Amino acid sequence: MRRPWQKLRAAAKDAYEGEDFPRAEQLLLDALRQVQKFPVHHRDRMLCVEDLAMLYRSQALEHRPNARFQLAERLYRSTLEAVESARGPDHPDVAERLITLAVAFYDRRPEEASGLLRRAQRIYLDRFGLYDGRVVMTYIFLGQNEALRKRYERAEARLRQAVQLAEKIRRGRSWFLAMALKNLGGLLYGLQRWPEAETAFRRVLASEETDYGAESELLLDALESLGRTLRQQGRHQEAAQCFRRARDIGLRVHWGENPAEWS
Repeated sequence: MRRPWQKLRAAAKDAYEGEDFPRAEQLLLDALRQVQKFPVHHRDRMLCVEDLAMLYRSQALEHRPNARFQLAERLYRSTLEAVESARGPDHPDVAERLITLAVAFYDRRPEEASGLLRRAQRIYLDRFGLYDGRVVMTYIFLGQNEALRKRYERAEARLRQAVQLAEKIRRGRSWFLAMALKNLGGLLYGLQRWPEAETAFRRVLASEETDYGAESELLLDALESLGRTLRQQGRHQEAAQCFRRARDIGLRVHWGENPAEWS
């Protein structure tokens, strides 16, 4: 049974997705009042704070009021400081908050974000070792950060490291490998290195077909990415096959239609 603040967070999520930002903000503020009795490092309290920070950051990205960015940053930093104080500077929960802060703001202060990500990576390495999904994700985020800074060789190196690590981890291997390959494929696509991007997206598709089945809607992103990459190489018939397959999966999943019956 969900607690009152959890219901408020869920309602705020619906309002946010419906772009009713004032209602989302009010619901999250109500949720925060419900959890004030908890310690500042309590997970439910921090989740409410971080939801509110995400809302303010989204508003700032859309409308560019600097005050919203500053408020979002203060909220994110408050959860980081709370966890550091309660659990010590080298706890994995600290690494999680470092990543949240870095990813939220690395388009504005990329150098600082890189430092936050590297600190998170060190925490995960010391606690879990090299072959761990959390370490893979830090390499992915570092690659994204380098790409935003137009340091494409470094971005590619980080993402290829993520792929290599993901190939060797055990738990959740396929999911982390797909994430690494999607990001690598996206970078290579942006650099107009179409054959290499195609290889990455084909590997993603093969992995997700194995995990989720050939008719899963989770394949849509990989099919569309592969289709765009094939089209850029002038292979329009192959691209069309990818797009049709994505369309047919969508029709089956969302509308109960069977395109094979159309004639």
